[in-house]
Amino acid sequence: KMEPPSMIVRLLHSVPRFNITLHRVSNTFNPNSDSYVESLGILASIPAAVLIVSLIGLLLYLLTRCCDRKPRRSKSNACQKCTLLIVTILCGCAIGLGLYGNDDLHNGVLQVFGSGRQVEALVKSVRNQTDTLKHNLKSRVVMSELEDIFDKPTSNQTALTIVLYTVRQVKDNTTLAINALEAVSYFIRSSHSEVTIKNVLDTAEFYESIRWPVTLGFLAVLLLLCTILIIGVARSSRCALIFFSVFGLLGVTLCWLLSSIYLAGAIALGDFCVKPNEYICSQQKVPDIHYTNCGTVGTNPFILRL
Repeated sequence: KMEPPSMIVRLLHSVPRFNITLHRVSNTFNPNSDSYVESLGILASIPAAVLIVSLIGLLLYLLTRCCDRKPRRSKSNACQKCTLLIVTILCGCAIGLGLYGNDDLHNGVLQVFGSGRQVEALVKSVRNQTDTLKHNLKSRVVMSELEDIFDKPTSNQTALTIVLYTVRQVKDNTTLAINALEAVSYFIRSSHSEVTIKNVLDTAEFYESIRWPVTLGFLAVLLLLCTILIIGVARSSRCALIFFSVFGLLGVTLCWLLSSIYLAGAIALGDFCVKPNEYICSQQKVPDIHYTNCGTVGTNPFILRL
C-alpha cells in the first residue's frame, strides 16, 4: 500500500489549471494532453509576467530620473543604505532556502533513481529466471526415453497403460509450458527500440546531472552578487554598485525565468505523485509495466499466453 501524498504534493495538486480560453482543465497528470501542457505553460508564464512588469517599472523609474533636471539638495542616504542591507539579507535568506531546496530535491531524485534501479534489477532477474526455466525444461525433459523404457514387455498391462498415459500427459504439459515460456520470453525480450525502465532512468539521470550543478552554481552566483552589494553599500563603492546593477539585473532576469521552469515542473511533479500508479500502468508501450500490474485479461500479454 502506497503512503498518502505529502502536504506539499497536495498543495501543488490543488493549484487550479486553466487553458488559454480560461476554461478549467483537469489536474490529472497527462503530459500527452495538449490542454494539460497548455495549462502548465500558462502557470509558467506567471513569473515571466512578473518579470516583465518589474522591468517596465524599472524602465519608467530610470526614464523619470533621466528626465528630472531639477536640482536637489544633498541628503543623507543612511535610510537607503539600511533598506538595501535589509533587502539584501532577505534575498540572501531566500537564496539559502533555494540551496536547501535544490539539495533536498536532488536527494529525493537520487532515492527515486535507486528504487527504479531495484525495479530494473527485479525485471532483469525475472527475464533471467524465465530463460533459465525454459532452458531447463528443454534440456532435462527425457519423456521419450521414459516411453522407451516402459514400452518393454511387462506382466501388468493395466499399470503400464496408466504409466504411459501419465508420461504422455506430462510430455504434452511440458511442451505447452515451453511454448508459453517462449511466448513470455518474446514479450519480455530486451529491445533497443522500446522504452524501458532503464532507458527512462538513464535519461532522467542525465538531466539531473545537469540540473543540480547548474542550479547550485546559479544560486552561488546570486549569493556572490548579494555580497558585492553589501560591500558596495557599506563602503559606498561606486564601482561595486555599478557592477551589481549590471549583473544583478541579468541575474534577476535569469532567476525569474528559472522560477517559471521550476513552477511548471513542480506542479507537474505534484500531479504525478498524487497517483503515480495510474499514469505508469497506463503506459502499455513500456513492457516492464506488466511486471508491476497484471491489468485485465484483454490487455496483459502474459495472462493471454499463460
